[in-house]
Amino acid sequence: MTPTRLEGRLRALVLVALGLLLALSAASLYAALPGTGMVPLTIALLLAAPLLLPLPGLARGRRRTGVWSLFLVAPYLALGLTEVVSNPLARGLATAVIVTAFATSIVLVAWLRVARRAAVVQSAQS
Repeated sequence: MTPTRLEGRLRALVLVALGLLLALSAASLYAALPGTGMVPLTIALLLAAPLLLPLPGLARGRRRTGVWSLFLVAPYLALGLTEVVSNPLARGLATAVIVTAFATSIVLVAWLRVARRAAVVQSAQS
């Protein structure tokens, strides 16, 4: 598989992983907040919204966006760990958030490595 083809597949996998992390973290936050209705849902969506910031740059294939988006995943990993320890009712969703945040980090690092290699190959051909 060529580096550019692998890079495209990994970039698509990064976008899917971030979308899944966004959905799971919003669901986990909604489950952890007391009450029902629009207020907890709005708070959960606002707390999960920072994951939307890197999506345009990642869709365009900007490596710099991939680097700083790694820093956005860490708080959700911490949130999942905190919920697993402190909230027995939310352990299922919190475990899913932890696994998804960890997988997103791994896929981001893999994409960054392949994208760097593809950039080196492309500059050598030019």
